[in-house]
Amino acid sequence: MIGQAWLARHGETEWNRQGRRQGQLDSPLTQEGIEQARRTADTLAGQPIDALFASPQGRATATAQPIADVLGLPVRQLAELREVDHGRVAGLTNGEIARAFPDLVARRARDKYRCRFPGGES
Repeated sequence: MIGQAWLARHGETEWNRQGRRQGQLDSPLTQEGIEQARRTADTLAGQPIDALFASPQGRATATAQPIADVLGLPVRQLAELREVDHGRVAGLTNGEIARAFPDLVARRARDKYRCRFPGGES
């Protein structure tokens, strides 16, 4: 049998709601984010899932935990799933980024995967 992989991002965070870049910084899940995690857990209940992996960031682990509880699996944290370092734009809104780093938005739009955040990673 060919295996399956289910992928999910973390639930909504306070900074998502505010439009702030998180990167490797963390922000707690909102009540909606907690509900999103619960709905995902309900969707995956009964699926033949062997393992559950998450980034070590709090928002990812908090999203994975209700799923782990429903599936009876531990959350295995993988550093390789950690978000890129947003450097000096971490914690800023897109408007703040546009004012502080006017060329960054256009450069990132042209080449998202190779555009390096100031003081951070691509």
